[in-house]
Amino acid sequence: MTKPGSTVRGAALLLLAAALAAPALAGPVTPVDESERPSKDVREADFQGFRVAVLPAGATKAQRAAARDADWSRLELLLTHHQFTENEKTRWTEDFVTAYQENPGLEPGMAYRLEWSLAPGPMRKSLEKIGRSPWVTSPPKTAARGPRPVAPKGEPGKAGIEWMLIPGGSYMMGSGREDADERPPHLVTVKSFEMAKTEVTNKQYRECVTDGACTPPKTGRCSEKFLGDDQPVVCVNLAQAEAFSKWAGGRVPTEAEWQYAARSLGKEQRYPWGNEDATCDRVVMEDGFGDLHTGCGRDATWPVCSKPLGNTDQGLCDMAGNAWEFVEDSYHDSYVGAPSDGSAWVDPKAPYVVLCGGSWRNDPVYLQAGTRGNWQPDRQDDYHGFRPMRPVP
Repeated sequence: MTKPGSTVRGAALLLLAAALAAPALAGPVTPVDESERPSKDVREADFQGFRVAVLPAGATKAQRAAARDADWSRLELLLTHHQFTENEKTRWTEDFVTAYQENPGLEPGMAYRLEWSLAPGPMRKSLEKIGRSPWVTSPPKTAARGPRPVAPKGEPGKAGIEWMLIPGGSYMMGSGREDADERPPHLVTVKSFEMAKTEVTNKQYRECVTDGACTPPKTGRCSEKFLGDDQPVVCVNLAQAEAFSKWAGGRVPTEAEWQYAARSLGKEQRYPWGNEDATCDRVVMEDGFGDLHTGCGRDATWPVCSKPLGNTDQGLCDMAGNAWEFVEDSYHDSYVGAPSDGSAWVDPKAPYVVLCGGSWRNDPVYLQAGTRGNWQPDRQDDYHGFRPMRPVP
């Protein structure tokens, strides 16, 4: 399994484009035939499709704010889809800013997202004054109170990470499936360790950025729908995952450690919860065709631990789905020659590293605990996250 982001997307674009083209205050949008592509008229729809066009001349600021929010909910989705050209996105953005920047004004999150659809110029500069990336924080003030206290062992540490004990043991790593990179199954022994209960969240990662120990995720790649405080941080690479883990008092897990934890201490099972089928009751995943089905209908990540039925026996959340997770290991096309002591198998010359667990964009095949994704270590995508571990003395 070598393509962490593979999925078929786009079925809902027709509904979105139709919503853009028809004034929303005139009544509900009639569903369109999803087998048809967006028409030229729809794709070239001008700003009269937004609610502002049907507002009365003397609309109050509250009415304009309601129209702005409704238009934003549609525009934000359209800006994330590759089927529309950059020229179209730029035109829609310019019209939205022109309509709402003065009255009732733009929210900082809107302005920040819209910057990336505009070329450098006066309009983009005006948005930069309104919107600040949630990752850009003020430098910490110098205080005379001495160093920050260090959390005692056994208590939640930095950023409130909840550490879960994973008792050590031996297990058969890999599988006998037809995928060559999961073979041969081999005996591995791992020492006891603690692992973060959840994938690192945006809120937790921001604390590391504020401390100056982490760099912000890739701007412009992740839209507003990925930036909730309790959603997993994505659009980070392996180096950023390593920096956070070190700051939190741990490190990125090895592939052997990760798979041992994902299989509830190495049990012979397909998924973290057992062998029952992967569904949206247990995991944030793609459960059908198109954008209406990716992320179980959200077309994005969910807040961590939203699917407790999918937890491991030890209580780890989202070890399948939501976001792929970086591990330390370089990618090898089989387990021939892999270490048996749970350590990382690293080749400095290898072009790819291993990712585990699947994401909101993947179907059940990619969500099995033994599935191995491979990706460039410096890539930052909206389906790549991580969680740290720390050794037990």
